[in-house]
Amino acid sequence: MDVHNKHIDYIDLINRYLTNEINGRETILLEEWVLESEENKNFFNKFKKTWALSNTVKSFDIDVNAEWNKIQNKIFSSSKETTIQNIRQKNNNFNFIFRIAAVVVLSFSLVFSAYYFINKSKYNTFVADNYVVTQKISDGSIITLNNNSKITVPKEFDKNVRKVKLKGDAFFDVKHDETKPFIIETGKIEIQVLGTSFYVKSQKNSPTIEVIVKTGKVAVRLANNPQKEIILKPDEKGIFVKNKNKLKKINNTDVNYLSWKTKFLIFKNEKLKNVVNKLNETYHTHIIITNPKINNCTITATFNNKSIGAVLNILKETLDLEIKRQKNAIYVSGNSCE
Repeated sequence: MDVHNKHIDYIDLINRYLTNEINGRETILLEEWVLESEENKNFFNKFKKTWALSNTVKSFDIDVNAEWNKIQNKIFSSSKETTIQNIRQKNNNFNFIFRIAAVVVLSFSLVFSAYYFINKSKYNTFVADNYVVTQKISDGSIITLNNNSKITVPKEFDKNVRKVKLKGDAFFDVKHDETKPFIIETGKIEIQVLGTSFYVKSQKNSPTIEVIVKTGKVAVRLANNPQKEIILKPDEKGIFVKNKNKLKKINNTDVNYLSWKTKFLIFKNEKLKNVVNKLNETYHTHIIITNPKINNCTITATFNNKSIGAVLNILKETLDLEIKRQKNAIYVSGNSCE
């Protein structure tokens, strides 16, 4: 049984299924994996029961036992034909069409949200759509792409330089090579290293591009003016302001800058509005505080690889909040903490 497929983490899918964070496409992927073998089905059943026992706090007004019975009776029955029929009834013709399309896509090895294109050129383009993707490239460097990000990498690097192109967010653990610098092109800047680890945040709609260094040293410079350069050391952040075409360096104060990758979060007397912003970045959710009076409520907590449902349960009980889910958003309300 492989619960950590090269492209899909089924444990993460199960977690998000149990907390109602999964979409239709992901439900189909999970269903097919469960039906693939008796071992997978048993794993899912045991995981679900363990989850139900460990989540005694009522979440989103869900009756755990009732939901479990529905799952057992409907979605993951022993009959694959029955399962397919239930999914069609629930999702109408869209999922039926999608299942046909998925078969075609599967034949081209592009069935998952994380994938790479290999074309006739000298480059590979790795893409992360709805999942965080970790990829080891030819020089031994390891790149972790955040959601909605992609990177273009030569199949074989030049003799004197290792150059890649990034769109979106990624964490780099670059293999040391003094004779061949590693250069990342993103937007209007270049980032150069010999061997180090660092995070690049380069979203198209963001007014800035950020580089945060974890280990080693990183040079950040303007692509059209290489003399304009800053050198970053561990725990320093470089910021490129797009509309001003300027670089600046500050100390990094965000201990959770890699939470999207690690799912490890630390909050110390942090305001709820800031906590919600970080949760949205980490879990790619749309959490909205509906009562501004609770924005400044504070919390101190550590979350290690918890699902968003578990995190919200803790916030709910700690701050006496009301949490409701409607369509693709989660609404948070409550009384003022002042």
